[in-house]
Amino acid sequence: CPDGWNSAEGLSDTEIKIGQTIAQSGTFAVAANYGKGQDAIFQYYNGKGGFPDSIGKTRKVTYIQKDDGYDPAKTVPLVDELLDSEGSFMIKTTGSPNTLKVYEKLNSRCVPNPYVISGHPAWGDPVNHPWTWGNLMAYNTEAVLWGNLITSRLADQDEITVAALIMQNDFGK
Repeated sequence: CPDGWNSAEGLSDTEIKIGQTIAQSGTFAVAANYGKGQDAIFQYYNGKGGFPDSIGKTRKVTYIQKDDGYDPAKTVPLVDELLDSEGSFMIKTTGSPNTLKVYEKLNSRCVPNPYVISGHPAWGDPVNHPWTWGNLMAYNTEAVLWGNLITSRLADQDEITVAALIMQNDFGK
């Protein structure tokens, strides 16, 4: 971690700050429901006193969401804001193209970037990017599993047509 790194940034004896960039508008605005669900869980447990840790401290979560509209160009300044202005302990991101724009920064600053809402295989690199890990199965692993399922279940077919609906962005590529 860099000189001057503070492992307790965004963490006090009573609070943990969690920042998230997530689409609340735009083509992937449905992701806002994920953020609403997380907020409901944090509020529920905050109402019960918070989250106890292994050494007896109980902290409430301050959950700060920023709408990036699933636009990587918006994700970068919002992550900067969550880091530098809000002092978030950890940052959650949504989407492959968005996370790819910020995961070098987050890893170089040793900021946890857990459970990225994406199955990009880059999130499984504990040697070079130990501070980022994914929430979904890697897309390439999923493709192999689907291929094996199609082959094993439909091997007796003369012809098989497979179609894919692909987004017109970096995720689709």
